[in-house]
Amino acid sequence: MSKAAAEGEPGLPNRSSRPHTSPAKTPVEVEQRVLELRRQERRGRDWLGPELGVPPRTVARILCRHRAPYLRECDPMSGR
Repeated sequence: MSKAAAEGEPGLPNRSSRPHTSPAKTPVEVEQRVLELRRQERRGRDWLGPELGVPPRTVARILCRHRAPYLRECDPMSGR
């Protein structure tokens, strides 16, 4: 019997809705490839996603998590 079932309905308001695990977490290799291609190609999520076979929204979250700047904030020639 799970803890939630043992506590019953009175225990529900105090329970966190956060999952215990993230089974669909993006593999580290994919994250590294997204960051590598971003540096090399200086392309956005709509190009990187299909290129790597992941949804563009996932690419956006990876870039955000690693604090990659928006392309509009980078110098077009140097990428800095």
